[in-house]
Amino acid sequence: MSVFLINFRWDANLLQINPTASPEAEDLLRRLLQFNPHKRLTAEQALQHPYLAQFHNPMDEPVCNRGIRIPIDDNTKFTIQEYRERLYSEIVRRKKEIRRKMREKERVERDLSRQSRRSKYRSSGST
Repeated sequence: MSVFLINFRWDANLLQINPTASPEAEDLLRRLLQFNPHKRLTAEQALQHPYLAQFHNPMDEPVCNRGIRIPIDDNTKFTIQEYRERLYSEIVRRKKEIRRKMREKERVERDLSRQSRRSKYRSSGST
């Protein structure tokens, strides 16, 4: 059952949604579902929550130090499926663009390396 389909009250007992959830799971979910974004847990804070403690490894948790902008119009209402498809398409497009840039960079580096070797060869042959 989707949480989005439930007539959800913010002050409701979250155990009604999943009666087998532990108190730690309920607490984490309540903190993640805070309506006020300033009160809501960040990803880093969520990873430090007792419910996720067994999975928390600060040495293997990369942090993005900049905001991520998703180029999907916030003023257009999409179905969940449409949003999912647009988001996936954007991820695929960006990955292709990153790969293209990496290949171009490698090509330029190879060309510079060849030019450098030729230059060294010419200078050593002319002495």
